[in-house]
Amino acid sequence: MATLEAAAGVANGVLPHLAGWAGRTAELLRRRWPDADREFGGLPPYTPRRR
Repeated sequence: MATLEAAAGVANGVLPHLAGWAGRTAELLRRRWPDADREFGGLPPYTPRRR
């Protein structure tokens, strides 16, 4: 949902139809899966593995 909301924010001024779709889809998914919200600020940063 965070990805859809970010896409809606970026596309808002340039591609309004895409922004509207992404926003509506994120709202629909939030209603369907209310426990899917995650606060990403509290997660540690991803550390890539090295071979």
